[in-house]
Amino acid sequence: MSEAYSQYPWLFNGAYAKYEGTLGKFEATAKVEVVDIDLSNRRAKFRVKSNVIRRAWRLRTKVGGKEIAEWARIGERVILSEEAILDGEYDGVVRVEDLGVRRCIVQQYSEGLNTTVVFWDKEFNWPLKYVLIFRHIREGSDEIFDYFRDMLDLATGGLLKDELKKSKSKTLRERSLILYLKETNIPGLEVTRK
Repeated sequence: MSEAYSQYPWLFNGAYAKYEGTLGKFEATAKVEVVDIDLSNRRAKFRVKSNVIRRAWRLRTKVGGKEIAEWARIGERVILSEEAILDGEYDGVVRVEDLGVRRCIVQQYSEGLNTTVVFWDKEFNWPLKYVLIFRHIREGSDEIFDYFRDMLDLATGGLLKDELKKSKSKTLRERSLILYLKETNIPGLEVTRK
């Protein structure tokens, strides 16, 4: 490989990193892999494969996942998604188990109501951690609102019953999933845990 690309230890066919995280009964995995390199055009082809599994007792059921492959310019920090919009980028630090504290570039992407935050290793330009924030708006009443509505109804002797039935609330629900680097063959980023 040419000296111009020596700062990218991941620039070889088959370079990969696996990420894992859990959210309640759900387990998520993602694998980012270099599948082709075109040095004459200064680009590499990356494949991202993700899976979501739901655990129930001893059963594991696949509930989602996708695979996408795209070319990106060598040295560019991008996530593979058709809908994601880059909202911001800044310098930061992140602690990665078995690697310690690493200087990084933090990118924040939006995709509808959802947000993805990616921590890129500043030295190697490779993702170290993903934080996925899922949001959805729930129409109608929610449990806490129903409880207070019932209590108010009792306290007023049913005088407000018809008005309270008409009231509906919108609730923004938010859940976060952190995908941690668990395994890689990239020199300088190897993690030792299993």
